[in-house]
Amino acid sequence: MKLYIGENLKRLRLAKGLTQEQLADEIGASVQSVSRWEVNSSYPDVEMIPVIALYFDVSTDELMGVNRAAREERLKKDWEKFKSLDSVEDAIALLRKMHEENPEDKEVLVSLLSNLRSDKNPDWQERKRLTEKLFSMENVQKTYRDYAAGWLIASAPEEELPALLEQYCHHGSVDMSRDAVLAERFERDDPERAMLYRQSRQLMYLHRMLLNLNNGNRWNIADCERAVRRRLAILNFIAGTDGGNLISGDGEPDLWYSERIKAGMSLACYCASTDRKEEAFRYLDDCADLFEKFYSMPEGTVLTYRCPELDRLKLTWYTGVRNPDDVKNFDDGLVLCKRSAEKNFGMELYYDPAVHEEEFDHNVECPVWDLLPLTAEEGWEWFDPIREDPRFKEIVKRMERFVIPVEKGAHDTFASRMG
Repeated sequence: MKLYIGENLKRLRLAKGLTQEQLADEIGASVQSVSRWEVNSSYPDVEMIPVIALYFDVSTDELMGVNRAAREERLKKDWEKFKSLDSVEDAIALLRKMHEENPEDKEVLVSLLSNLRSDKNPDWQERKRLTEKLFSMENVQKTYRDYAAGWLIASAPEEELPALLEQYCHHGSVDMSRDAVLAERFERDDPERAMLYRQSRQLMYLHRMLLNLNNGNRWNIADCERAVRRRLAILNFIAGTDGGNLISGDGEPDLWYSERIKAGMSLACYCASTDRKEEAFRYLDDCADLFEKFYSMPEGTVLTYRCPELDRLKLTWYTGVRNPDDVKNFDDGLVLCKRSAEKNFGMELYYDPAVHEEEFDHNVECPVWDLLPLTAEEGWEWFDPIREDPRFKEIVKRMERFVIPVEKGAHDTFASRMG
């Protein structure tokens, strides 16, 4: 049995604020002896142990760490027993006992939290308390904390979800994004709902991948142009429009709209800045065509990403002023767009009022921002070689038709704008 005299002696000495020399004087020992005892290179004589215990007002068992050593022996035997158990209930009962006897043992606590997921009679408050305890402990691996938080969210009552998602969700070594933990939560009882969250996460990764393809601020124009062309080619492949127009695919609006417009604008400015004016205008015409088609759709048009893996992520289009109570943030105009929104699980979800289907908003951006490359006074100087061309001004005019002045309470329809 291992003894812990050295660790306990040092802890007790420091608690009294003594140096090794001072302790040696108090108990009648040499400084060298105290130093060897504290590093466990030797133990005090049998006659010295009661003297030290009496000085610190502790029992000899506490000084030698007999209780701790005995606990470690029991813990070792319990782990061996745990490995042989077939019943989840028996495993949980044993882990609870092990945790009670070893409350600071992180491995026991993580194993208990893991096994509680299979408890037929779950006590969510117990899981919450144990998870919070794990997060309060020092030197716990981040992965263990993330797993524990995910397990807690998977079993939480729905009214607890917003606070838990706010507290625990992030992106890290274990995917602790909201979509990831909610997908796991609903996997068993509501697989259709779980699929929505998985698809939302997949879309996030796709957007990130497409963005990274053009993340090169120090590239030259040729490299940037090639990157944008690759991005559009991948986008069209995902949407099933490969082989069509590079910018607009088959010309029909979809929820890749923002990516298509941004990429088309980039290609146009690269061409304009390298004396390829006609090619630049072809790209700008494509952007304007897609822009007009997108914003001339009738009310209730359902848009999707046209990708089998994302077919449930769709948006129902309504006319009206977007965020009429927030007009101060849109000094240069508002898009004719209105969607009903509700908060659920701490994230924005959108609903089709006809079928009450749960939808995700991935922010189809308003024309004010899509027009920025054409109308900005600075920052898009690559368009300067063609800005005075009448065709450029006409393209701007075509797209500006869909931006209305900011007026609280304003209302209009796309049909009247197209007239």
